[in-house]
Order: sequence, then structure tokens, then C-alpha cells
Amino acid sequence: MRQFYRITACCLVVVLSLIPVVWASDTSETQKQGIVFGIPPWGDTKEVQSMYDLLMKDISRTLGMECRLRITKDYQELSKRILKKTVDVGFFTPAAYVQAKEKIPGLKYLVTIQTKSKSGPLRDHYSGVIIVSKSSPFNSLEDLKGRRFAFTDFRSASGYLYPRALLEKNGITEPKAFFSDVYMLKKHPKVLKALELGKIDAGATYKDTAKWGDIFRIVKETAPIPYDAFAAAPHLSEDDCKAIQSELLQLKADCPFFLRAKETGANYAGFIRHSDSFYNVVREVYLTGKK
Repeated sequence: MRQFYRITACCLVVVLSLIPVVWASDTSETQKQGIVFGIPPWGDTKEVQSMYDLLMKDISRTLGMECRLRITKDYQELSKRILKKTVDVGFFTPAAYVQAKEKIPGLKYLVTIQTKSKSGPLRDHYSGVIIVSKSSPFNSLEDLKGRRFAFTDFRSASGYLYPRALLEKNGITEPKAFFSDVYMLKKHPKVLKALELGKIDAGATYKDTAKWGDIFRIVKETAPIPYDAFAAAPHLSEDDCKAIQSELLQLKADCPFFLRAKETGANYAGFIRHSDSFYNVVREVYLTGKK
């Protein structure tokens, strides 16, 4: 019987000694579960998903850990998830990045997207435009007085902040008083569709509407706007930030992500590293709009 107790005690000691090892192993596995990228649906959700799934595969292969995509409802949800640590890296429009940085000072800028036209060089900026239907009789902002107008979202640089600044520069300080109706349609495709169907007379959006065909005409163009940025959550380690940044910067124009982007009309062709100060011009417009 004593022999039995001795054997049992020895077994118990061995089992107890293994618990820290198992716990450490579980903790390590939790830490290596991967990195979550948050992307709001700036266009067609299925197209966004198909593009960024390809990017996740590239980054996962390089980092040696799973990178997963989470499509958020909007940029507000993206910021909330970063604060809750359920998203590690976010893709922000310039205005959304500035606003997120204001709320999350520890947000870490990583890279800026670049685009390329058929014949031009890589660009890290774009323009917002106020457009009308090509067949419309409107040729100037003044012609739009008393007409129906649409912005996208208050957090959009090309869909609201820069066009609003452009209107003010041209003496239109109160859009609701100048236009007969002002709509906030949330997404750029919705503005374009409303214009195509004749539900509005003019709208604010980004300049590149080529995939819609030659059916719109530019009335006025904004100042240059820095392109969208990837930014990391404060809780993401510096090593992971550098690894992601390095992977994005070395992507070639013929990689699956950029080729798929081109099919959707996005024309993404590269990434470039600037710094947070690259977005100071957006901050100036944003702060002016808040007054």
C-alpha cells in the first residue's frame, strides 16, 4: 500500500511540474494567433474582400503567421476595434486617419498607398471633384445654386472635407442654404449611382471614375489629397510593425493584390513610407471644417 502511495505521489509531482509548461505553451500559441487587419468597405464589399484576402496571403507567408481580414461597418467601428484590441492594423482614408489619430494618439503610421495611371508615374496623392452628368447644362458652381447635391461622409476627404473647403473658397459657406437639397450618401459609388440615375444634380467624390464610363463631367477640382494609409494599433509590437511595413513596401505592381485592385478600378500599384506629418495638410482642412 505504501508503495502505491509513493508511486501516486511521484506521478502527481510529475503532472504538477508540467502545468507551467502547458500554460506557457498555450500562452505562446495565443500570442501567435495572427494579426487582424481592419478594412471598411469603401466600395463594393465583395470586391474589397477579394482584394485584401490576396494581400493577407502575401503578408501571412512572409511573416510566418496568419493574417486575417475583418471588414468593419465604417471607420468609427475600425477605431473602436483598434481600441478594444480586436483589430491590429487598419486601412484609413486620409481624413479617417487624421480623425483616428486624434482619438488614438498611439496609432502608428506605417505606409501610404500609391496609384498609377496607364502612362503616368506612381502617385501618393489624388484629388476630389465636384461632378455633374455629362449631359447636364451645369458648367460652374454658381450654376448649381438651388440644385440637389450629395456628399459621401463627414469623415471622407474627397467626399466631404476637401469639397466643402472648395465650396467655402468659392463663397458657398452654407451648402444647405445654397443647394435645394444636400444628401450624405456614405459611399462614393452611391453618389455616382444617384448622379447617373438623375436623383441628384451634382456630387462630391474622388477624381477617378473611369470604370463608370464617360458619363460624368468635372465642374471643380480640389487641392491634392494624400492617399490612404495603413496604421498599426498602439498594442502591436514594433517588430511586427516593421515586418508589415517592410512587406508592404517590397510588393511589386504585378503581385496578385495590385492586379486584383486594377480589375476593380482602384489602380493601386505600390506603397511608400512617409511619416505622420505627411497628413498635416489634411489636418488643416479637417480643423477648418470643424470650426
